[in-house]
Amino acid sequence: AHSRRAKQEAMRRDMMLANEQIMRQKDIQRAYDAEKEARLVATMRAKFAADEARERAEEAARRSSKMHHMSLVERQREERKSMYEKERSQEAAASSEAQRREEYRRSVIQEARRRLLEEHAAKLEGFMPARAFDNMDEFRAFQETRK
Repeated sequence: AHSRRAKQEAMRRDMMLANEQIMRQKDIQRAYDAEKEARLVATMRAKFAADEARERAEEAARRSSKMHHMSLVERQREERKSMYEKERSQEAAASSEAQRREEYRRSVIQEARRRLLEEHAAKLEGFMPARAFDNMDEFRAFQETRK
């Protein structure tokens, strides 16, 4: 009975030692798993932070590129507007010059007709058709020179 009890006692001690060893092993494994998980979390946080920083940088680059493009578009629009205004101004100046020349040409022709009518009115009396005059002023001038 005594050896049986000693045997049971020994088995019990061995079991308790084995149990303690298993518990220590579990604690070691838990600590290792916790450390591994902490490293993984830290790695993931670093990766997320890097990804977020990269996305912010890309977004800033996109905004900068868009603003640069918009400024180029605006500058091009202003240049086109300036060219259009310059062209309109040149066309207006050319039109004005053409009109001035035409009026000068008409005045020279009208003056020449008036002189010719004054010089030759007496010789042309009776031969002048009514449609030969451009306006009533020429006709009156012709009649005045005949008197």
